Amino acid sequence: MEQNLSPETVGNIAFDVRRLSGIESVAKIKKHIKGNFPDPGSRIQLDLSKTKDAYANGLAPMAAILDHYRRMGYKVDAVRQSSYISKTHVILPVRATPEAFDKSDYHWNKVWYYSSSDEAFTLTSEIILHLESRIYFESGVLTALRWSLYEVLDNVLEHAQTRRGFFCMQHLSASKRLAFCIADAGIGIHRSFATGRGHHKPRTATDAISLAIQRQTTSTDDRRGNGLYGLAEVIRQNGGQLEISSGRGFLRLSSGHEESELDPDYGTLLLDDNHHCTVVDFQLDTSHPISLQSIFPQEFDLRIQNMENDDGGYTLSVHEYANEVATREGGDRLRIRAINLIREGARPLTIDFTGTSIASASFIDEFIGKLGETLGYKEFFKNVALTGIDADNAALIRTMLARRIAD
Repeated sequence: MEQNLSPETVGNIAFDVRRLSGIESVAKIKKHIKGNFPDPGSRIQLDLSKTKDAYANGLAPMAAILDHYRRMGYKVDAVRQSSYISKTHVILPVRATPEAFDKSDYHWNKVWYYSSSDEAFTLTSEIILHLESRIYFESGVLTALRWSLYEVLDNVLEHAQTRRGFFCMQHLSASKRLAFCIADAGIGIHRSFATGRGHHKPRTATDAISLAIQRQTTSTDDRRGNGLYGLAEVIRQNGGQLEISSGRGFLRLSSGHEESELDPDYGTLLLDDNHHCTVVDFQLDTSHPISLQSIFPQEFDLRIQNMENDDGGYTLSVHEYANEVATREGGDRLRIRAINLIREGARPLTIDFTGTSIASASFIDEFIGKLGETLGYKEFFKNVALTGIDADNAALIRTMLARRIAD
C-alpha cells in the first residue's frame, strides 16, 4: 500500500504514514520533510495510527532521520500511533543500557539506539542472550551473528562521524530467518572514504560500498576493515540476504549474487551534503550452518571460551538464571540455550544446579527431560553432565529422563 503523503499534509496536518518497510518508504517521508519544512524550528507531525507494514528495515532508518532532524532544531512528534507502532519506539528509541534491557520483556520489533562502544557491546550481548534461549540455531550461526552484529554497530561509531546508531531486529519465523537493520544519519560510506586518510578514493557511492565489503579495506588504511567484509562473507555462506544503502549508493547480496543497480523507485536517504545516511539491512537463515573460522581462521567465540572449566569442558550455571527455574517457559528457554551452546562447540557441557532450588517438575521436564529427548540417549550422556543436584531433585530428573528417552 502506497504512503498517503500529499501537499495537503503540511502545516498543522500530520503526515499519514501507511508503510515503514524498506528505505524507499522512509525516503518518501524524508523527501516531503525536505520539500515542505525547509527551516529548522518547524514542527513535523506524523500520523502512525494506520501504519500497517512496519519492518526493521523501515523502523531503524526512520528513527535515524528523525533524530537527525531533531538535532537540526526541528520538533518531531507523533500525533497518533497504533498500539503496535507505539511499542516499536520508532519515535523515541530506547537507549541500549543494561537497565533498559532488564526492564524489556522483548527485544525485537523495537528500535534501540547506542552512543558508545560500551552500549554497542551491551546491545550485542543482550540481543544474543535473548535469541539463544528462544530460537534454535544451526552450528556456527550464533557465533557468526555475534561477531557480525558488533562489527557493524561499531562501524557507525568508527566511521560515520555521528553520535548515534539505531538498531532493530525481527524474527521471520515462517522462513526461519532473523532480520537486522542498523542505520545512522552520519557522513556515509562514500564521504568517509573521500575525507579519510586512506588512499582509496572511490568515484561513486556504490563504488564505495563495493570497496567497503572487501577484506581489510577502510577509509583509514589501518587494515582493520573486516566488518562489512565479514558480514558479506557470512551472508554468502549462509544463503541470507544483505542490502547496504548509503547516500546515493546501493548494493544487494542475495543467493550469492551481487547487485548494485539502484531501483529508480527506491529513492535515497541523502539528507544534505554532510549527512548521507547509511543503512545495513541483513537477514540470516537460522537453519543453515556457518563456519566463521573458514572466513577468519584466527577468530574464536570468546563467550564460549569463558565458560571453559578446569577439566576442559564447559559449564552452564543454572543459578545465573534463577528467575527462570520455576516455570515450564523458563525450562524451555534454558533447554534452547543449552542446545545452542552444544552446537556452538561447548562440549561436554556441565549443567550445574549448585545454589539453585528447583521449584517445579514442569521446569525439570521442559529443561532436562526434553533436552535428553532432543539429543537422544547417546548424545545426551556423551555431551551433557549434571552436577550440584540434591537427592530429591536427582530422583525427579531420573524420572523425567526415563519418560523422555529410551535406552
